[in-house]
Amino acid sequence: MAGDDDEELNSAAEVYSCFRHIELLPGAKPHPGNVVESDCLATVDLPPAVFPLADSLPSEAVTEGRLSSLQLQGVLYACQRHRTLLPGGERAGFFIGDAAGVGKGRQIAAIILDSLARGRPRHLWLSVSPDLAQDARRDLLAIGCHARVIDGCRQLDRSATAFGLAKDCREGVLFNTYACLVSGGSGASRKTRLEQLIDWCSGDSAPAKFDGCLVLDECHRAKHFLPDAKEAANSKVAAAVIELQQRLPLARVVYCSATGVSELKNLAYMTRLGLWGPSRPFASFQDFRGLLERRGLAAAEMLAAELKATGVYVARGLSFRDAEFA
Repeated sequence: MAGDDDEELNSAAEVYSCFRHIELLPGAKPHPGNVVESDCLATVDLPPAVFPLADSLPSEAVTEGRLSSLQLQGVLYACQRHRTLLPGGERAGFFIGDAAGVGKGRQIAAIILDSLARGRPRHLWLSVSPDLAQDARRDLLAIGCHARVIDGCRQLDRSATAFGLAKDCREGVLFNTYACLVSGGSGASRKTRLEQLIDWCSGDSAPAKFDGCLVLDECHRAKHFLPDAKEAANSKVAAAVIELQQRLPLARVVYCSATGVSELKNLAYMTRLGLWGPSRPFASFQDFRGLLERRGLAAAEMLAAELKATGVYVARGLSFRDAEFA
């Protein structure tokens, strides 16, 4: 039995590598836990870090460890990626594939805080449950961000007046669920919730000018979409998420999911990765999916490594080293 245990440990060591602490900002602290990443990702480095993240974050959030070096890495590269425009004119997106325990919420909060500090007052955060709005508030406050978190479209409904939205609901972080995203509207205008969200993001400008954050938390909820399939075969959530990205081309999109790439066929909504479309590596999502599925797991690992090497993707997780199971 001991020999079997040793063999399992050696096998795990070959699959995962320990994450190395890098002090991206002065005084940054290591993550409070053993963190690993897959061997295929550990073999490549992220591109040089040039984004001036220190200009926007409170120094105590860094020096007191409210944001660990690992979390700062995700934040910095997301903000750096958002400086890029894709060939079609859309802003490039970033993918956080971290597992539980790494602090995805803190990273999202810091990405939003950076944008707030740079004069972008409205941000949309989509997730799976309205109860998670409280977690969003907690993560924002923990890093020194006191932006108002608006509890979805229903709070917008309650704040509506004959002269428009109440002042305290015109800016901040609008936290909404994917279920609400595809629901019908309410009120005299009977706009759909999707239209209501786009109007809120736009403020007094056109939707195409919105450049705040569009956070797609637990984004695997937008799977089950194939561009060439009949409308009835695709999920309404996926279609709405794709439309939201199309209508807000300059939004700073952040995809967050630990299981987002478990199947290539479920990546169609990740249009801001810049992998398919005109003047991109693949002409269409079908071409992208077909090639990688034919070449198997090795091709998927090469894709993940390429995404990390170009500053598009990070995926870290807690190690089970020294863990005890009852």
